[in-house]
Amino acid sequence: MTGGVFAAPVICETERLILTPWRKGDTAHLVDLHSTVETSQFVSTGEPWNWHYAAARIAGWLDAFEESGTGKLKLVAKNDGRFIGRAGFSWSEESGAFELGYAIHREEWGKGFATEIGRGLKQWFFERRLGERFIAFAHVDNGASLSVLRKLGLRETEVRIYKGRSFQFFESLSGT
Repeated sequence: MTGGVFAAPVICETERLILTPWRKGDTAHLVDLHSTVETSQFVSTGEPWNWHYAAARIAGWLDAFEESGTGKLKLVAKNDGRFIGRAGFSWSEESGAFELGYAIHREEWGKGFATEIGRGLKQWFFERRLGERFIAFAHVDNGASLSVLRKLGLRETEVRIYKGRSFQFFESLSGT
């Protein structure tokens, strides 16, 4: 047996970011990402996440990733490995499409990371021919995410009530 360095698998890479599967001990990062009213208001139920809920979400995302090669994964900085957030695709039975999702850690807001990983994942999705389209959505009051989805060139489709709250839905078609 020889020594070496364990390198986490790279699922998607951009200029400054690496998307990689969650690892043991990452639940604390996800709790920190969504543990306040400010950082959780536009995701899931809109309530802060606790350790149990975050662990269950990671387990589900990892199961989906192992099954299909897609899922919400851990986003880290390429230069120093610091936790930036989460991003990826998940399959939605309700919409019959893959859904792009991301969340950036509060300390990293305003640095362009959401747009950067969104562009990288859009390219990744269509290069792998996972489908002809994917959807994304943002709470109607989440100006930052609405702006990111528009910058990515996604087409606005409709405002729908989802989990009792209003969201603007978008779609991206292959070739656009």
